[in-house]
Amino acid sequence: MLDCDATLRTDLAGLSTIGEAKPNNIVHFFFDDVSFASTDGIPIHGLAGMDFAAIAESSGYANIYEFDDLEELYIGLEEVMRQTGPTFVL
Repeated sequence: MLDCDATLRTDLAGLSTIGEAKPNNIVHFFFDDVSFASTDGIPIHGLAGMDFAAIAESSGYANIYEFDDLEELYIGLEEVMRQTGPTFVL
């Protein structure tokens, strides 16, 4: 599953639904839409202070992974995909 910062900023209901249902086979990838393409170029104010990892954890996600760049993601992806329970990847 893919989500960007603007999507989660405007609707967090998906996180709580997944966290409550606790499906074993979902990996939720989150990316920062620095180009604001998902909002037609309109910046969403207040994103800088949101801790999406903490929000996912408090919503009931079993596993949280944070990667700083694509190389780190590539190295850690195999471990991410082995996890059970809802997994959130930033």
